[in-house]
Amino acid sequence: MEDGVILLSSLFVDETEIVRFEGPREELFGLLLEGAAECTVISVVGMG
Repeated sequence: MEDGVILLSSLFVDETEIVRFEGPREELFGLLLEGAAECTVISVVGMG
C-alpha cells in the first residue's frame, strides 16, 4: 500500500476508538468543541 493511503486511512477512526472511557471522551470533546476562543494546547497521548 502507498504511504498516502495508509496515512489517509488513519485519519478516519471510529468515534468509539478515540477514548475507551465515556467520561474522559466527553470531557475531551467538550474541550475541543466548546472551549474558549483563546489559544489552548490539548495534548492527546496514546499508543499507535
